[in-house]
Amino acid sequence: MKKLELLFFLILLVFFIVSCKESVESDITKQIELEEDYTIDANGDLYIKVGDQPSILEINALPDSQIIQDERQRLLILSDPSDQYQHGVLGDDLEATSVTFVQLSDQPVVISKFSVAQDWVIESIRPIWSDWDGDGEREIVLTLSNSSNGAKLVLYDENGINLAESLPIGKGFRWRHALAISAFGEEGQRLLVDVQTPHIGGIVSFYRWDKEKELLITEATRSSYSTHDIGSRAMKMYTLMRDEESKQVLLIVPNQSKKELVALRFESGVIHEEWRIPLEGRLSGNLELIDYNGVRTIRTFVDNNQEVLLNIPE
Repeated sequence: MKKLELLFFLILLVFFIVSCKESVESDITKQIELEEDYTIDANGDLYIKVGDQPSILEINALPDSQIIQDERQRLLILSDPSDQYQHGVLGDDLEATSVTFVQLSDQPVVISKFSVAQDWVIESIRPIWSDWDGDGEREIVLTLSNSSNGAKLVLYDENGINLAESLPIGKGFRWRHALAISAFGEEGQRLLVDVQTPHIGGIVSFYRWDKEKELLITEATRSSYSTHDIGSRAMKMYTLMRDEESKQVLLIVPNQSKKELVALRFESGVIHEEWRIPLEGRLSGNLELIDYNGVRTIRTFVDNNQEVLLNIPE
């Protein structure tokens, strides 16, 4: 009798282990499928997987546009590429001139589109799409560039209405890397942060949105940081982290040489360095904040292919 009970227990144990394994593998497969649910081909067509059959939308997308999805199952995609501004900072001479919105459903459809001013291009592959003022509607931050003025930051609503913009750099072929909008202020004030000329000097700047003047006004700057390599399509050489002690959001970026990571905190119009971490190599990939065995850790790559996990200073 005891042998039968033991045998039955072993059968149940094996079944449980196999079931768990299949569940984990199923989750992994599902994640991979979700990542491949929509792609852009070389002609700018958007392929969306709906059941067993793909849906194809001819939207003339920027081939290397990074597709962003919101909580309402909408996609934001940069579109209508042009070679009128041949800077090549993001890998080629094609830059978008419009923004297209797609609604996901059983029959995906383009729901709206807007273009930027004729003499400008969108010098980015990953715009910011965020509800800055908390009114329930998202705004879009684009980096616009031309050969006369260089780059400026422009804030739009989803209908393409220009809500505010920064001053341009003032010289052509000078780029800005728009990073994020978050609660960087000491009282939870939501600010926009970018890095001006990350390849030559790297000036981190925080901006507030002045609705009355329709301006993005600089609150603070600090130089000698870099979040991008010329010609690279890696747009996430930074990450954000909430500091539990100050309750503020910290911006974590590489220094100019990309051999250290630095945590920056905005307070009372000044950008402070909270800490620095040596990388034992040169940063070559995006930064990712992960939970590693219950500990907040930064995951990235140095010297092109060496994965590193970095402990965050207390």
